[in-house]
Amino acid sequence: MFGKARYMTWHTEALKKLNELNKLEDDWHGAYPSIAMTDKAYKTATALIQRAPLDGEAPWIVPTMPGGVNIEWAAGKAGLEVLIQPDGELGLLVEEADGNMWELDDGKCSPELADEKIRWILGL
Repeated sequence: MFGKARYMTWHTEALKKLNELNKLEDDWHGAYPSIAMTDKAYKTATALIQRAPLDGEAPWIVPTMPGGVNIEWAAGKAGLEVLIQPDGELGLLVEEADGNMWELDDGKCSPELADEKIRWILGL
């Protein structure tokens, strides 16, 4: 029951945020050229959220100007950014608690690795 209640909070809110971002039109930024989120980016982001563990904190979700989306988690001094490109390819930026940072360029991150790193940042 508790897990379901969590699902109704952060998963639902995250999916609602993705739906809102998916409705943005080209030039949504206003000050800079920006492209609406692509269908591939939207589907990849939605699947990523749906697979994420129910426990843990909600991510920040922000659109990118070329039509993708970033999904970001923070836990103490550690951070994880999943970069979803307009073509649906994934990239990762990881900041470990000791300050070490590493990244995987777009297209080199599998959905399974992204899922593993989400479980890591959520402490699961």
